[in-house]
Amino acid sequence: MRGYFGKKREHGAEQPATLGSLKLRLPFVHYGLEFPDWIQGAILCVVPMGITAVMMDTLGIPFELAIAFVIINNFMYLLHTHFGDPAIAGWITAGIPLYVSFLNGFPAGEERIQALIALQLMVALIFFVMGICKGADVLVKRVPVSLKAGILLGAAMAAILGEFAATGRVWKMPVTILIGAALGFFMMFSTSAGPLRQKYGLFRYIAQFGIAVPFTLAYGFGILIGEVSLPVLNWSFVALPIGAERQAFSGG
Repeated sequence: MRGYFGKKREHGAEQPATLGSLKLRLPFVHYGLEFPDWIQGAILCVVPMGITAVMMDTLGIPFELAIAFVIINNFMYLLHTHFGDPAIAGWITAGIPLYVSFLNGFPAGEERIQALIALQLMVALIFFVMGICKGADVLVKRVPVSLKAGILLGAAMAAILGEFAATGRVWKMPVTILIGAALGFFMMFSTSAGPLRQKYGLFRYIAQFGIAVPFTLAYGFGILIGEVSLPVLNWSFVALPIGAERQAFSGG
């Protein structure tokens, strides 16, 4: 572990923590951060930022406020890591069209934002009750494996078919997307990649970055063959209007 100055973990023992049974672990104090973690995190930040356009269009909020929502959301994702919860937080992506359709039933502006808050609180309450009562555990155990597999495969197939539809992105940049997918599957799931990681240190180092390297290579190749346009970079700092919004809602 690099950049790690806290109490060292004994071999085979549990990683040091604080706050007793809550087992809070802070970066640089209880565990270090590796360089591949930084790179993958920086690249994958593009994914949550993609929701800003949906929020601006649906909620009618400015870009600065949408970015503030994304930043707060991403910091909340880190709670799982800090408290040792072996979970990967993320959107309920398949439900985004349902959320947007639900919100469009309310007048744009304050009422629509209030409807979103109410929806989030309701979903949070359902998850909280299921967690306290162990309803999620019962639900997972009682649902047949075939049904759970069908849900997962169905969601994956729906996403793939959507990309290959007439309006899908595959037809706009077919070579780029297929090369990125092929390299990503090879790097992460291919049985041929295992021996290469053991034999070549460079390949083992590249494999630490997960899908970041395959996607970056595919993106560069797409630029070379003209399928992908060169990025237009506008460097600037975005002032987050958190203080102004707090004063507006509190009447201060």
